[in-house]
Amino acid sequence: MALDTLPRKLTAILLALAASVPLSVSLWSQYRTDFYSRQGTAESLQQAIALQPGNAELHNRLGRVLLYSPAGAALRAKGELERAAALDPRTATYTIDVALYLELADDFEGAARAIERARRVEPRTPFILWHETNFWLRREQNGRAMGLARELLRMAPEYTARAVPLLLRVAPGSTLLDDVVPKDVNAYGNVLEIFRREDRIESAAKFWERALELGQPLPEGHVRMFVDWVLARGQSELALRAWSDAARHGWIPVDPETLSEPLYNADFHYPLLNFGFDWRVEANADASVWVESGGPRGGQQSLCVQFSQDARGDYAGVYHYAAVQPAHHYELRASMRTDKLISNSGAWLQVQEMAPGRGVTPSTEPLMGTNPWKEVLLQMETGPETKLVRLALVRPAPTLKEPPSSGLVCVSPLEWKPLGPGRQAGPTGAQP
Repeated sequence: MALDTLPRKLTAILLALAASVPLSVSLWSQYRTDFYSRQGTAESLQQAIALQPGNAELHNRLGRVLLYSPAGAALRAKGELERAAALDPRTATYTIDVALYLELADDFEGAARAIERARRVEPRTPFILWHETNFWLRREQNGRAMGLARELLRMAPEYTARAVPLLLRVAPGSTLLDDVVPKDVNAYGNVLEIFRREDRIESAAKFWERALELGQPLPEGHVRMFVDWVLARGQSELALRAWSDAARHGWIPVDPETLSEPLYNADFHYPLLNFGFDWRVEANADASVWVESGGPRGGQQSLCVQFSQDARGDYAGVYHYAAVQPAHHYELRASMRTDKLISNSGAWLQVQEMAPGRGVTPSTEPLMGTNPWKEVLLQMETGPETKLVRLALVRPAPTLKEPPSSGLVCVSPLEWKPLGPGRQAGPTGAQP
């Protein structure tokens, strides 16, 4: 029909306006609800609920706000939380919030029943299982909580970093590794970080044993973290075992054929790994470190340290840990050269015993100024409890009256070898 007259046009406009009124009212109502909801106060949420009384989320939010409000709002909180769960019984988190209220009200049986209802609704939701685990831990039902944690971590290994610190309060790390932690390399990485952070050194050996049984490659970063952690805590035998196992499994770039050598990478043939039982180089603004071709004989490589023109601090930033036997003689041979090394004390190689009460640090003769390649030597006897030593390149700080200790020092292939039992050893090399 053609709208060719003014009355007909007005009629069409009025009909269109009438049809749009319900939509406009609905949009306005939704806008007001969203506005009040975003404010998040008890008053604004009540205003939003007045506009949408069947909105379960709004009732739940109001209940949670009231739950942590000053005294007198607890019963109102209960009503709102239960209303949300009744409006939307398929959303288990609403029922979990009811359980939380009941637990705070010391109605533990009611809380347990609410959690069971939530589990029936969402049996595969990790958050629900996580809440149930925490509930039984708070009730000191540790065995039940451990079983739930096992189920949780098998379902969602990403919860390992949250669950393990909590469970360590009620069970040793070895128990968690046996009964709770899933056989997953990523979960084990989280466990290792937690053990290291909380210094659970008593669980370190069990961790490594179980890590080997995973049948999955352990990332190099995990090996580094483990080896350096147990080394720092004086567990040199475990550190060496982990280093050797990782090399044999191909988890770290260490040739297994070198594991029988008393000092790994003594000739600087391999890239410096900067952890474990290889050379380490600490960052130092006054020292540059590199490996270059050249030594007292052809085909050799050497490690060099160039000290800046302003170098004044003590330096022992290139070092290497080595496993040793207690009460044994050892010998260190190496070649060193210097170039314009300004130092009244010089630079030398030093061996420090990583054992209580062992303050003696045998050293090679110091070199200073400019020297061609020269062989240096030291011999020592380890103490009755020494199982680890640290070999280091040392250049002490100059005194205030001395100029900065600039210059170059290089070390060529070292030879570190045992010479046999020392004076403190019995017939088998042990303390008599």
